[in-house]
Amino acid sequence: LLQFTSRRPRRPACSAVKEGPPRIMSTFADLSTGEKEELLVSLSALVCADCGVDCTEEAMTAVIAASGAKVADHWVPVFASTIAQVGGVDTFTPAPGSGGGGGGG
Repeated sequence: LLQFTSRRPRRPACSAVKEGPPRIMSTFADLSTGEKEELLVSLSALVCADCGVDCTEEAMTAVIAASGAKVADHWVPVFASTIAQVGGVDTFTPAPGSGGGGGGG
C-alpha cells in the first residue's frame, strides 16, 4: 500500500476561523461595548421576570436606567419583541431539574 502525506500545514476548513485559545472573560471591563450592552439588556429582562413584571421595552429600559447604565437604542426593542414572541423569559429559563433531551437512537 502506498501512503501519501501532505507536507503542507493543515488549516481550518473555514479561513475565517481563528486559531488560538478560547477567549476567557475575567471582568466586565474585558467585554466589548456591544457585549456589555447585550449583557445589560439580558439582565434587565431577568430582573423584570424575577419581579413578576412583563418584559416590555418600558420595564426593561427602567431597569437599565435604574442601574445607571445606558445601551444603544436598538437593544431593548429587539430583546423585548423576541421575549414577547416566544411567550416570556420562562421559555429561555427552564425549571431546575427538568429533564434533558432524549439520547436518540
